[in-house]
Amino acid sequence: QAMSVAARVEHIRKSMQFVIKLGGSIPNAHLDYQPVPGNEKVLDFYHTFVPSEAGGKGLAKVLVEAGFKYAGDEGFKVRPTCSYIAKFVEKGATAEQINVVEDEFKPKI
Repeated sequence: QAMSVAARVEHIRKSMQFVIKLGGSIPNAHLDYQPVPGNEKVLDFYHTFVPSEAGGKGLAKVLVEAGFKYAGDEGFKVRPTCSYIAKFVEKGATAEQINVVEDEFKPKI
């Protein structure tokens, strides 16, 4: 579905976040991740936040897609512990995105 905002996702490696700055007094939308302890090649995507002022525009999906693209490009796997992302993997992910998901979290056929 079409985006009504031109969402530019910024990857802030230092705080391990993908961020969409919404401007003004609206808090940023963000996806938070962390490396899985003992397995640095897996990134735990554990939290997605979109402020209510910016809800319903598909921003969470834009963040998740950016996160998956980064993981895929850099050779990481994604562990989708955030409930939104887990649902995305089950319902909306492309084959390419599912490919990036850690094996035990891939959707069961």
